[in-house]
Amino acid sequence: MNRRNTSGILRIQTERPTQRLSLRGGFETVSTGNLMILADSQILWNRSLGEAYRCMGMATGDAYKTARPGQFVMVKIDSGFAPLLRRPFSIHRLIDPGDGNAGIELLYKMVGPTTDQMGGLRPGDSLSLLGPLGRGFTVPPELSRTALVGGGIGIAPLVFLASGLIAASHGPDSIGVFLGGRSAADLLCADDFSEMGLRVSTTTDDGSVGEKGLVTGPLERALATGDIQQVYACGPLGMLKGVAALAEKYQVACQVSIETIMACGMGACMGCAVKSKDTLEDRCRHACLDGPVFDAGQIILDH
Repeated sequence: MNRRNTSGILRIQTERPTQRLSLRGGFETVSTGNLMILADSQILWNRSLGEAYRCMGMATGDAYKTARPGQFVMVKIDSGFAPLLRRPFSIHRLIDPGDGNAGIELLYKMVGPTTDQMGGLRPGDSLSLLGPLGRGFTVPPELSRTALVGGGIGIAPLVFLASGLIAASHGPDSIGVFLGGRSAADLLCADDFSEMGLRVSTTTDDGSVGEKGLVTGPLERALATGDIQQVYACGPLGMLKGVAALAEKYQVACQVSIETIMACGMGACMGCAVKSKDTLEDRCRHACLDGPVFDAGQIILDH
């Protein structure tokens, strides 16, 4: 069922059940399906984080108050044909209405035509957003100690997740953060996590910040202690494969957020297929509907 109000906001109701971040803190299940909203949103800020990275604040009113960590939006810059298709971006965090405008933040890297154009936008400009989309992270009710693992721009949904865990009464001492990047310029949001009181381990390929090497190094040492109950990860495919292998080795539950190209974000184009380990069904899952967050043991990380 689709509804358009007088302000031009199109609300699209789907039949997919989901779980969401509760306004009371924590997560709650919603059985009535997903509500996707198509609307133009005004840019509040578009801040440089050094080199090619930017953080964009978007005013959305209460449209995204039920979004949950791991969900994403499809972005279109204008009504023209270049670029023709929308692009997916993880919701980086919610903007507290107490700051004057309720909305969302997007974290992005300028790597192509769409993101280059986004980098040139200013406060007061608008973007078309479709969302919130997809299935986000799930949090077991008895969760104790967790590890958040992010590589480069893959850190985007994990700030939102960390704040959600803390809101759900998970103490900062129970959450470990592991950040990896090629160099110091690719290590993002370490200060955000530190300000939440979380323990942060950093690695870089070139050793310019933190430990030299891969993020899986300090993660494995933490897993070997037997204290971690759940791993959440987002980043490049190679990192996700390494993290998933370690989680399997130490028999720890692991959820991964897949970074993949999407053309529609709603399951119509079937372009974001992810191979499933479900031999009974022998089928592919789709990152936009079944994900982008998956149980690492249920998919094949080879695309």
